[in-house]
Amino acid sequence: MITVGAHPATVHELVELLAACWTDQDAERAGALWAESNTETSYLGEELAEPLFGTISIARHLARTFRRLESASVEVSSLVVSHISADVAIAIYVCTWRLHSRGMRCADASHSRVAAVCRRQQEGWRLVHYMEDYLYLPEARP
Repeated sequence: MITVGAHPATVHELVELLAACWTDQDAERAGALWAESNTETSYLGEELAEPLFGTISIARHLARTFRRLESASVEVSSLVVSHISADVAIAIYVCTWRLHSRGMRCADASHSRVAAVCRRQQEGWRLVHYMEDYLYLPEARP
């Protein structure tokens, strides 16, 4: 994984930083990677029945999820970035999740396919839209 700061200079850095936030269980830092808009941002996770809109609801969801974790390891692979303009890009990649929820005997391993729309802002690249769905890969089980 590459080392990145709080102001990701590339979409690759943004995606790697998001994965690092999961591994470090840093919900506050993960929430800060979203564009500061309470109307334009959206999150569609497989764990939710309805999409989330706005940075406040996304940050709250992340905080609830992180509180349920004993440990986490998230790896990014197959990352492809397409720039729509100088300040807007789409990132498509595979996430390998190893999440150990509180009260569970062992970690659960799975994969998901992610599609994210990213926007360059003054503080670096930020997420505008994030969607993930379960991806079956036979090697997902330890």
